Amino acid sequence: MRNNKGFTLIEILAGIFIFSVILIFLVPNIVREYEILKKSEDKLIMKEILYEEILINKDVGRFTRNNYEITIGENSASIKNLDTGEIILYE
Repeated sequence: MRNNKGFTLIEILAGIFIFSVILIFLVPNIVREYEILKKSEDKLIMKEILYEEILINKDVGRFTRNNYEITIGENSASIKNLDTGEIILYE
């Protein structure tokens, strides 16, 4: 009587197939989530810089800092990312 220990070739191939199907769906979702998180992080950084400039500069004017153009008005402020063109308003 043979003592069969281990996996057959079919079992190993089935495992690899199942693993590859899982990866096919998992990897694009992880990449998409990373892009969403990166955009959210960029917006938070822009808001932080805008709030710092509002607190530091009490004057109305236009400033440039780290590839951001900050405009402070009487009752509003805005920040524009010079690389992407994205604008965030503060009222």
